[in-house]
Amino acid sequence: MNELSKYKYVANDFNDLCNIIGEIEEITLNHAVDFVTQPTLWYRGQCNIQWSLVPGIQRFERLSSESVLCHSFYHGASQLSGSYIPKSSYDKWISMMQHYGMPTRLLDWSYFPLVALYFAIGEDDKYDNVDARLSVLIPEFLNQTQEIDPYIYPIDSNTALEMLKPAFYGNIQPTQKILACYATSNDFRQYAQRACFTIHDTLNTIEKVCDDKTLYTILIPKEKKAYFKKMLWRLDIRESFLFPDITHVAQESINRHLHK
Repeated sequence: MNELSKYKYVANDFNDLCNIIGEIEEITLNHAVDFVTQPTLWYRGQCNIQWSLVPGIQRFERLSSESVLCHSFYHGASQLSGSYIPKSSYDKWISMMQHYGMPTRLLDWSYFPLVALYFAIGEDDKYDNVDARLSVLIPEFLNQTQEIDPYIYPIDSNTALEMLKPAFYGNIQPTQKILACYATSNDFRQYAQRACFTIHDTLNTIEKVCDDKTLYTILIPKEKKAYFKKMLWRLDIRESFLFPDITHVAQESINRHLHK
């Protein structure tokens, strides 16, 4: 069995991708006839289809250092922050850590599929020779499977804070759940990327927690990455769009005009 035949969904072009998303939407609506609101679709792109959906703190045996990392970041960043943030605002500190590339118990998602596709295709050429993965999550279904109300919580809700606090205090009993929640930080990058998160207060992977109506995998063949890169460029889904700061605007200008 080759790699392509393992997966129900394979996107070779934008037409395929739109049809697959449409099919998943129909399946979702059929399973949500009793829902008060229409469920949403979240997306996550990864350059290598073999990578699991695991938050950074659970990779490479980092979990034992979680509380140390959180307190160390709090100590340094609180002195540099332009405004006072209480230590009990675990959502803001964890979001800030995620923003600056520290490993946390958050896993990034987006409700804009082209953002996820950008990360699946990647700017780094070293992954051009491996198939990419676009994961599609139904967050309301995920929360329902965790015996949580089937809607999306803000990351500063009491339910979310209960799952974030153990990151700072390792002696707190984990809830053993994964929660889908929206970002609430006043942050241009999170807004541009239409950011949302899953909080992982358990070592159970999201693949094990989700059933076949909650999580889907779309394979992007490696030989199609160049096509999708070109199409995203034409649609203006670029580095400066996803990372709206002067550093990335400058880098995009260099890439565009000097690396032809």
